[in-house]
Amino acid sequence: MTLFFTKKHSRASPKLFDWADPLLASATLRTPPGKPDGLQVSVQERAVLELLYEAGTKEDLEEAHNIFEGLRHPRTELPAWLLVSCTSIKTVRLFLTWARETGVVNVDELIENWPVSTGSDRHWMRRLKDGTLTSLKQYGNRSMNRNRIRTPDRTSGWDKPE
Repeated sequence: MTLFFTKKHSRASPKLFDWADPLLASATLRTPPGKPDGLQVSVQERAVLELLYEAGTKEDLEEAHNIFEGLRHPRTELPAWLLVSCTSIKTVRLFLTWARETGVVNVDELIENWPVSTGSDRHWMRRLKDGTLTSLKQYGNRSMNRNRIRTPDRTSGWDKPE
């Protein structure tokens, strides 16, 4: 695998992590069994954060949630180290929200013991491509309005939400 190909087709943004420990960057990449040494893939804990980074933009939010639900037995400290290095507030909050929902990690313990940056106490809110409004609270409590924005209609005054 050429360096050009791997750089051009890398799924994660190079800005997703600010590695406090450069060894963590290489330790979270592996060569799959039976594949050439130049081919590296992210370990499950890093891959899920890369997926969450793209959720709602390049990846469908519901599909990302389904994949997240399949996350099993993450190593004890690795998700914490990755979250500490993660530069995306949306990614961190989405991880905390879904981790709280699925119980994949103890979110309260993680927040108490690790300097995870969750941004301000304001909600992170975005309208996704499909019109879904997503609101992520600071420590992983989520509210989601699946209705599209209601807009004035010429006849009745307001469209019904879909």
